[in-house]
Amino acid sequence: MSVPRGPGSGDGKPSLAVTGVSPRKGKDRDGVGKGTDASYHRRNTTPDTVLDPPRASAGLEDAPEDPIVEAAEESEEEDEGYQGSEHSSTSRFATSEIAAVLVPDPIIPGLVRVDVPGLRVEGPCHRSCCGGPREWLAKQVPTPHVLPPLFPGADPTVVFGVATEEANRTTGLEPWTGKLCVRFGGVQNNGVKAAMKTAGFRIASSTKGEKLTFDFNVAWNGCLKDEDYKRADRYQRINHFPATWELGRKDRLGRNLIKARRRGPEFFDIQPKSFLLPADKDDWRLECTYNPDGMYILKPPASSRGRGIRMYKGPKDIKPEKNVLIQRYIRDPHLINGYKYDIRVYVALTSLDPLRVYVYKEGLVRLATEMYTEDGEDLKRRCMHLTNYTINSKREGFTMGESATEDNVGFKWSLSALRRHFEEQGLDYGNVWSQIKAIVTKTMMAVEGPMNTKFKMLVQHRRTCFEVFGFDIMLDSKLRAWLIEVNTGPSLSAPSKMDLHIKHKMVANLFNLVGIVPYDRAHFAEAEKRRRMERITGVSSSGRGTTKKTVASRRDFKSLGSLNFHDVPVDKLPEVIVESEAELARAGEFDRCFPSSDPGENDTYLENFEFPRFENALLCKWERHKHALRNPKLYQDDSRPNTASSASRTAQSRGSTPVAGATRRLSSTATWKRVSTGSRISSAAPMTIVSAEPFRADQVPPRSASMVDKLTSSLRRLSGVSGKKPAVSVAPGLDLTGVGVGVGSRDESGVKSSRPVFR
Repeated sequence: MSVPRGPGSGDGKPSLAVTGVSPRKGKDRDGVGKGTDASYHRRNTTPDTVLDPPRASAGLEDAPEDPIVEAAEESEEEDEGYQGSEHSSTSRFATSEIAAVLVPDPIIPGLVRVDVPGLRVEGPCHRSCCGGPREWLAKQVPTPHVLPPLFPGADPTVVFGVATEEANRTTGLEPWTGKLCVRFGGVQNNGVKAAMKTAGFRIASSTKGEKLTFDFNVAWNGCLKDEDYKRADRYQRINHFPATWELGRKDRLGRNLIKARRRGPEFFDIQPKSFLLPADKDDWRLECTYNPDGMYILKPPASSRGRGIRMYKGPKDIKPEKNVLIQRYIRDPHLINGYKYDIRVYVALTSLDPLRVYVYKEGLVRLATEMYTEDGEDLKRRCMHLTNYTINSKREGFTMGESATEDNVGFKWSLSALRRHFEEQGLDYGNVWSQIKAIVTKTMMAVEGPMNTKFKMLVQHRRTCFEVFGFDIMLDSKLRAWLIEVNTGPSLSAPSKMDLHIKHKMVANLFNLVGIVPYDRAHFAEAEKRRRMERITGVSSSGRGTTKKTVASRRDFKSLGSLNFHDVPVDKLPEVIVESEAELARAGEFDRCFPSSDPGENDTYLENFEFPRFENALLCKWERHKHALRNPKLYQDDSRPNTASSASRTAQSRGSTPVAGATRRLSSTATWKRVSTGSRISSAAPMTIVSAEPFRADQVPPRSASMVDKLTSSLRRLSGVSGKKPAVSVAPGLDLTGVGVGVGSRDESGVKSSRPVFR
């Protein structure tokens, strides 16, 4: 009997005798070989979960306890690589090699970016996957250290991913002597425990059977009850958004994409054509008529790990009465040495309004364990058609690398290994990555409408929720990327050292990105009570007015259209921009998808949202301003290539037309006057926070009438206001005196006016 061969050698046909690869046989229900340390893998294995609204799991009040098991209690189950001391994990590296680095931005005054070497994709690793200890079993919890505000007006946040306190002291980070707590519930994994324990967090204490306290900084739970979201304060973080099933359930995601495709057929063409039965039975009958020989894949609406998935050739055997999702099967997938594969990327959503979404630069490539035949005619061979790890790992002969560096061995690769493979084959990996980022953004655009509605009904503060999703992407033979599905609870288990190496770094990067703010709860409660009284009376304790005058505080598109950031001091920037810049400075290995750094790309996205939102337009205008600062030549020379070419290329690749603002010629001499510049921060300058330095460049770019102007004119027509411009002349720049209320409360709509105001 011949033994199946894996795809991971130079000739594409390694045998099971390859060094560093071991066959896994007789797996238990967690997919762990009986000959290995099964108890360790069982503790680390958690399946992809789907949050189902009709059967929501217990809320925070009913969540089970999750104590961290001490190393002494688990000594009989530890592997040989575990050393059990902090010194053993860092002795291979100098303190300077693992300490966080603060780098001032050379263009934007006051902005400082943080780089943690131990969290880089290609950086040093002090974890058990590379010979270090299991961080989640450490006996002593270190002292937390806090990053300074990375942008004027931002909050200090706890640093994650630094292995030792000495490294934090070397950087000059301040220790936090207060208490930091994490509340576990629902799905748990050691990646989150390791990140929290290394950063100095403790488990939120509670007595079994009693009502759980809300005394935590971070909650890592399953699906929560509505009242749990309502109780969260400004600085608490919860790892799920309300209505996240709009993205995680296959039927809801399919319905949202079908709805989005109606307003942008080509723009939202990111998933194989789908049918939701029995709702789409009429469309399904037409499909049966015009494509009788098609191949389809049938999926239950709320399953995971490949359960219930079946393939059909021809629609005659599928009954339209069943509650299922049917997708056209990708018959010509791109192959790695003859094997079908899919890509798992990790996506972080940190805000819905404005939309801020990131994708992690590292991920997993999961290969089928049977070679793919032409057109995949034999539909009964599940291990040829399905790439799910749970299905293929149970097949005899499944192999994978045994160390973190063996990331292109067997049937499970890293995304970095796929990039190297593409480069060896002369394929354009950069184009594939751009497609993946576009798919992530468009998927979020398709679901942000219903998610935003639920979010604003339950959550008081914009930054309370965050979430990590698992996007499954497949490439066809032409290297076009397709969205297969989205997992709202991606598995963070580590059945191999490569999994641990990737997922533990990703989790620590995620918490840096989210930004956990340390605060004293007693003082915060008093301050909140005082702020409520000041908001009611309009007078602060000092006797002065409480309204903070900032730009764009009226939240209407007319004021946004005339906004010029070059004349705006740092302390006048809206809170949403301050949050966004500080978050981006902590992003680490997360690549932001929206807002994009390309103004033309942002314009294309803005015109395809279901609902125009003021904060989205504001952040895109800010990104255009940053683009002008970093690329002044694009806005100075009339004969230069400008953002219009970028927008045109982006629009042509998506089959859409760029908006007027992206294609208009940017003339800097007809409308705008030259503004004298102040000194800008250079890369060699020390880290300082500039509180009143205006954002200026050598040449002020003109205001381009992009989506903001289109939306403003539309609102005028709907409200009956004349489309003619007012007779009052407006000087270049923005008059900051007398601007409306502050942006501290995101629900406030600004000063009452007869003009149309965006809400």
